[in-house]
Amino acid sequence: MSEFEAKHKGVHSEIQHSKCIRDTGFNFDAIQADLKTGGTKNVKEVARRYWSG
Repeated sequence: MSEFEAKHKGVHSEIQHSKCIRDTGFNFDAIQADLKTGGTKNVKEVARRYWSG
């Protein structure tokens, strides 16, 4: 985050950064699960939760 903050001061808070890391983990887990099952159910569920809060 330090390189981003240096270039774009005040755009991204530490809380937003933590949530971004968390959400990226959710996405990777869903992709991995769908690759194992051959479907898209998990990715769609993560996307739905992301947009609905």
